[in-house]
Amino acid sequence: MTSGTIHRIPGTLPPQATGFVGRQAEVAQVSVALMESRLVTVVGAGGVGKTRVAVQVAAQTSGRYPDGVHLVELSAVRDPLLLASTVAASLGLPAEDARPQLAAVLDYLRERALLLILDTCEHLIGGCAVLAAEVLRAAPAVTVLATSRQPLDVRGESVFQLCPLPVPEVGDEASDSDAVALFAQRAPAVVDGFTVSCENRADVIGVCRALDGIPLAIELATVRLRALPLDQMASRLDDRFHVLTGGKRAGLPRHQTLRAAIEWSHDLCTPTEQVVWARLSVFAGGFDHAAAVAVCADDELSPDQVVSSLIALAEKSVLVIEPTAESEAGGHARYRMLDTLREFGAEQLAEFGRVAAVRRRLVAHYLALAQRWGDNPMRDQLGQYRALSREHANLRAAIDYALGLRGNDSAAISIATSLMLYWRLSGRLREGEHWLNLALERCPRPSPARARVLAARGYVTALLGDLHAANTDAKAGVAMALAYGDMAVCGRAYVTLHRTLAWSGNLAEADETAVSAMSCLGSVGDAFGLAALDVQTAAQHLHAARPDLAIERCAEGIARLPADEHWATGLLLAGQGLGHLLRGELGDGAVAARRGLSLEYELGDMGSTAYALGTLGFLAAAQQRHQRAALLFGGSAPLWERIGPWYTGAPALVALHRISERAAQDGLGEERYWQLRERGSATPLDRIIGFALADADDLEEEAGACGEPDPQRETGP
Repeated sequence: MTSGTIHRIPGTLPPQATGFVGRQAEVAQVSVALMESRLVTVVGAGGVGKTRVAVQVAAQTSGRYPDGVHLVELSAVRDPLLLASTVAASLGLPAEDARPQLAAVLDYLRERALLLILDTCEHLIGGCAVLAAEVLRAAPAVTVLATSRQPLDVRGESVFQLCPLPVPEVGDEASDSDAVALFAQRAPAVVDGFTVSCENRADVIGVCRALDGIPLAIELATVRLRALPLDQMASRLDDRFHVLTGGKRAGLPRHQTLRAAIEWSHDLCTPTEQVVWARLSVFAGGFDHAAAVAVCADDELSPDQVVSSLIALAEKSVLVIEPTAESEAGGHARYRMLDTLREFGAEQLAEFGRVAAVRRRLVAHYLALAQRWGDNPMRDQLGQYRALSREHANLRAAIDYALGLRGNDSAAISIATSLMLYWRLSGRLREGEHWLNLALERCPRPSPARARVLAARGYVTALLGDLHAANTDAKAGVAMALAYGDMAVCGRAYVTLHRTLAWSGNLAEADETAVSAMSCLGSVGDAFGLAALDVQTAAQHLHAARPDLAIERCAEGIARLPADEHWATGLLLAGQGLGHLLRGELGDGAVAARRGLSLEYELGDMGSTAYALGTLGFLAAAQQRHQRAALLFGGSAPLWERIGPWYTGAPALVALHRISERAAQDGLGEERYWQLRERGSATPLDRIIGFALADADDLEEEAGACGEPDPQRETGP
């Protein structure tokens, strides 16, 4: 198993880097509010801990929601048009859904009882309000918990104002409080052995009181203990706020208190660290050493200075270290900056007057990452794909920045088109379509760039099920690429054209197009284009009941792929499984289909996983292993509910499913069949996959055969 980011599967909550302190009353109140209202919005100033409270509430109340808790993190989403697709991806909805994303989300939620958390809504307040209202209307068993700096203002909304942590009043220094408890938890990470005692309690309370009990401000202040004794910290804070308020401490609003605390933390940084802080604000998501150096280093700032500043900023709580498999194994860490600190850094960057230059370097870095994938997504596919998944928010920011920077249109076009297969694997076809539409607007006249965008958009559109629009784009892309002599783009456009023709039933024309595609792709050695054509051609043979040709094409395709390729190899193996089924070679078919399932599931391609499970169900029914067939069909059902029509409506496969299901019902009896099918549907997907790969007939058999599921395996976007 290739190591990668520790990915959170849909329905689970993110790990917290530090322990949760206090807030028991607030957590209880929000929990009660969720029982009384289907929309609860936790509002409060930046740094007050809204997200932490929401996650804690979800962890304590998850048992109320049979279909789990789903957290949608919105801080990195800037375009309201991407809101629905972000929610769809967070719910794990696969890419092949042809419906508009909001419709797909509502259809998925309609029959479910779950808690949907919309985290950090303030910059998308209008879109979040519309989304929440639509969810409440369409999905009566879904509850929405939102965090925002302002209410959504939706009918039926219950607003919970989250205040700073309570601090003992003057003269009540013997009392404990959540603010003091937070200081006591964070300080030992800075000063080894630090404890709150009778001797220092008054100073700790003084610091917490000066900072109004704002959690982020307290965490930033504890870092200063490394260089400043506690009693001096309390005194200097009093002096600082005395200057700010002209001696009237009550005159400082809480948001100004937080800003003053951030500025104080900023002053603690060296000039180099301050510059790095500002430059890091252009990242929309987490980042590693290499990305930070690429974006922050220039003639004035060396790579070594950037790396040392990263370490220092993490020690000062400006950066949060994200848990990853690499960091736990002693490799490079990934960092993240809290939204409030990123906003401050962006202000500083604007004052430095270097926004455009830093953004251009970010665009260049992620352009190179996207182009490496686009040039050959077949090589080290799992590693490359996981790297792209980790960087999704930054890739999105790079396209957005490029579209806003003069002279960077070509970079935006290249990123959007290079990610063609990534949009499909990540379940973000609608987002890919969005960026490709914007890219097409930047090249309105015939050109090699326009031909490339048309070819990529046609591929994405075809996967979304709009064969007419995809056919139009593909034909235009072929003609334009031929006019400019670009065989690489021409080959990709021919692949899309072949798909639209084959899936529309124009098999003779599809065969001719496949020959043209093969010629173009072969001339430029396009591994992805050839693999996609192999997959499509094999599927065309299967739908036309030509199993010999299908098996032969699958074998040819697998032979030209790297040994570590997952996507095309998995689909071709599943195709071989179907071909062997049609020839009556059930054992060979099952072996091939299981291998294909293993690859697709490891990659996290839920659409292809559903196909492979269905293929194994067909084979089980043909082997008269009817209990296995019922469990497999049940196990694949939740995936198809997310994707849309079973087997995306392919007539031959839908007919084969009916035949196989009827055989299982005849063998088991209707009542027993549906009992087993429901059992399969209710079984966690990890366990269904283990059952399928173990070639078992009962779910209990797979436990000893497959071991524990890998917690680091990709399970979706």
